[in-house]
Amino acid sequence: MHTIEAIYDGTNFKPMPPIFVKENYKVVITFIEPVKKDRGAN
Repeated sequence: MHTIEAIYDGTNFKPMPPIFVKENYKVVITFIEPVKKDRGAN
């Protein structure tokens, strides 16, 4: 199991930092809190 932080822009999830895996993974996504403007929100 791996845990990553990501930004969701309404369409896509953008891992922070990018991750590279060799296989497809089943994932569970939990929305924690809105992104503050100073954290790279578009």
